[in-house]
Amino acid sequence: MPVLRNVSCSVHTALGKLPEYQDKEPVEMDTEIKATRYLDISESVGKAFWIKYKALPELDWSGFQYINVHVNVDGIKIAGASPLSQPYKRSRCEGHLHDKVVNGELKSCVNEMYFSKLNLVEDDQDQDAIRESSKVAAIGKIEVRLYRSSGWIAKASSGSTSLDKHSEAIHQKTMKGRPETHDIQFSASKTLARNALWADYNYIDNRYGTPWATFIFLYRTKESLQYSGILPMPERTAEELKQEIEALKRQLKCEKAGNKRKLEEDHPPSRRQVRILDDVDQGEIEIVDLTDEL
Repeated sequence: MPVLRNVSCSVHTALGKLPEYQDKEPVEMDTEIKATRYLDISESVGKAFWIKYKALPELDWSGFQYINVHVNVDGIKIAGASPLSQPYKRSRCEGHLHDKVVNGELKSCVNEMYFSKLNLVEDDQDQDAIRESSKVAAIGKIEVRLYRSSGWIAKASSGSTSLDKHSEAIHQKTMKGRPETHDIQFSASKTLARNALWADYNYIDNRYGTPWATFIFLYRTKESLQYSGILPMPERTAEELKQEIEALKRQLKCEKAGNKRKLEEDHPPSRRQVRILDDVDQGEIEIVDLTDEL
């Protein structure tokens, strides 16, 4: 679990904390600190996940009262992540919060987040349903940014809308060569037991500039992590290696036969070549071994 500026952050499902693998140690650039981890989501596909963050006892609160948490998943801004403070030193982001009229009343709702297999297509039959390339570039990343603030003013609503229709397809060629096989989708809006308290905070760090600290989680399947070198490849038995070699031999044999047929189709033999081949078939050609004798 990465810890930056005495704040920890991790990603969880009902099965527990997702397995993490270190990519980079915390890097400090000017006033920002950043840490990156890889997540194994192999056992979590189709399950809701949430992001936990916690202020450790060693954190010095001098000069600020709150730590505001900005969450982006696949480049999509998630509204409603609760801030940390001295009275409330731990919290979690379960999804995208927004207001919605339910039975004539304005209620706070949430779109829960879950991992889903990419919806890949081969053609442009429904161009309106194809995800923009600029959005595809952000797939596979959860980003949690921290900002300090010193106070807040209550406001009526978040102004955010529901995200439960995020399901555009992606061209196969757009993902060619990329390790991502899944993206993040959102559940239909679920009404919360009580309405959220929305607020505008007095930011000390520029909320549109460099964060105080940033956690980055790159989510992948176990197989993708293995092929990327993050995890070691599984050890194979002698029998498995033998079967793999035999399969490769069969594949090469088929490819060789296919290449020969294609060559014959593209370059048919002349009448003289046909006559020589017939002689070979009938055993009329004598083959002499000219290898030097030892």
